[in-house]
Amino acid sequence: MSEARSSKHRLIIQTRFDKIAATYEDTVGARRQAFNDSVDQIVLDYARAEARPLSVLDAACGTGSRWTRMKEALPGIQLYGFDASPQMVAIAKSRERSGFSVVKVCDLTGISYPDESFDLVTCLFFPFSCLTSAVDRRKAAQELGRMLRPNGLLFVDAINRWHLGEGEGFHRSWPTAIWEYLRSVVDPNLEAGDKVYSTQLDGSPLEGFMHGYSKSSFRRLFTEAGLTIEREYVIGYNTGEIHSKATRGNLLLVCRLKGLDH
Repeated sequence: MSEARSSKHRLIIQTRFDKIAATYEDTVGARRQAFNDSVDQIVLDYARAEARPLSVLDAACGTGSRWTRMKEALPGIQLYGFDASPQMVAIAKSRERSGFSVVKVCDLTGISYPDESFDLVTCLFFPFSCLTSAVDRRKAAQELGRMLRPNGLLFVDAINRWHLGEGEGFHRSWPTAIWEYLRSVVDPNLEAGDKVYSTQLDGSPLEGFMHGYSKSSFRRLFTEAGLTIEREYVIGYNTGEIHSKATRGNLLLVCRLKGLDH
């Protein structure tokens, strides 16, 4: 039953992203630009501090626009990507001056690049919240760790299940957050933290799936995969501000695969 449930949710995600691929940049991406800009600045600051040409993997790269912009600030990097959506990958490949050396179709649980290929890996705008089972989440964390060279950096974000908002554009109460979580615990079609929802596309309903993490559950995935958490952030979804209060935004982890000289 668990695998059948997970397969159903994977189909929901695949269908959703294939259908929204053509308008993704102007809709979902544009609405969350402040959040993404804040995350990107953190990535760029760390990358510049490495002070050397880097081999970079954008895991679940979508249409490729994010690193196409960021690459301009990091001369000399080698850029690779992959995404599970063939439509997204097609757009990334067709993008002029994208800077990607290779973009593949594959998913986070079976990344088709060799071990220790990259100095820096990003997995951003919530791909980890699209993983539909605990088994897949553990496997994906291991796969991302496998991609890193010794002392390599991983940047990964996710939806915070206890995010109450900043009072701008998104807000929910504690009772609502607790009720949504408890409903996922008792619903046989969900795992704890899962949510199935619906939005409109061209006047028709389009299902979506997400998994929300607590700070501790998200951190644990990567420490158990052998990575060291260098820093964790809570970043406002509407403003992009970095918050000290755990309920004020979504989650970003900076992880490192420690080498002999660290």
